[in-house]
Amino acid sequence: MTSKKPKMTPTVSLIIPTLGRTLEIQRLLDSLLLQTNQDFEVIIVDQSNDNHLAPIINKYQEDLSLTHVREQKKGANRARNIGIQYSSSEIILWPDDDCWYPDNVIESVIEIYKKYPNANGMAGMLIDTVTGRHSRWFPRKTKRMSLLQAFCFGNEPVISFKKSAFENDRWIW
Repeated sequence: MTSKKPKMTPTVSLIIPTLGRTLEIQRLLDSLLLQTNQDFEVIIVDQSNDNHLAPIINKYQEDLSLTHVREQKKGANRARNIGIQYSSSEIILWPDDDCWYPDNVIESVIEIYKKYPNANGMAGMLIDTVTGRHSRWFPRKTKRMSLLQAFCFGNEPVISFKKSAFENDRWIW
């Protein structure tokens, strides 16, 4: 495991399971560098048989609070559960490794949890407010989005929850 630890406990942990993807991880990490709120840590749970992600991880460790966990047992949900053990934040996000975020996703998630402090979790998907289309039909350009236009600029939903709810209710994914 390699990691760059934050100076203070971050508000958000992003747990990213991956298996054999490099370009997609780079695209996701590039989108995280552009976030308007940088109060987060990234935990990549790498299930690849080799260590081909190491150079990519090294490239981003100067700019992101990043932990690289190697896990030989396969399964996205297993990797997410492992990632939780390494997280230090109350708010957990689970982006897929082929997803990328508009620049205000982290900021929006934090704002929603502040607005609804009793919420234990949420899920969202980017919907174009003009056409009503799901994000898979969007052009591949990033743009600033409103709080009501939820989260992921790929074709996957964004799932987030409070770590305390996970621990207290013993959710298993």
